[in-house]
Amino acid sequence: MLYDELIAKINAAKKNWGIIQSDLAVSQESTKFLKDSYLIVRHAFAQINPADYSGNLRDTVLSNKEILREARGYQQFLKICNAYAQVEKKHKNTFEENARKKTAEDLRAMRAEYEKFNLAELDFSDDFCIELRFPGIRMEMIQIIKAHPLIDESLTCNCMACIRVVLRIN
Repeated sequence: MLYDELIAKINAAKKNWGIIQSDLAVSQESTKFLKDSYLIVRHAFAQINPADYSGNLRDTVLSNKEILREARGYQQFLKICNAYAQVEKKHKNTFEENARKKTAEDLRAMRAEYEKFNLAELDFSDDFCIELRFPGIRMEMIQIIKAHPLIDESLTCNCMACIRVVLRIN
């Protein structure tokens, strides 16, 4: 899945979550519960905040390489991300003024190279879903959320023992 497609699916899930929150916020208590609940992108081996795909993609990819398929710009992007992380670490650990200026220049150059990379070249794993996480266990409210038409009923178990709730993203 291409980066733009992934972001579109995340945005669709956010929109659906907003609709669910509006539909189910019928009391002060339910409004607070819904407001404190949040979305995560769940891959087979990782749970990632949706904002990390746009705001902190470098660190997200470095700590969760399995979210990318080994295709097109995969190796080049990992190389840039690793080099950027090393320069950033070196800069943080440099205290001598002239050396710090040099590492600051290196950091600016790496940032430029990172920003120049075309994210459209990345192929993301499409083995993911967008789930809800709750601030606490309120089974009656979770069951009401599970019954909403914007919840993916094929991936969400309706039994009381399960709190996994998967949003529709198509």
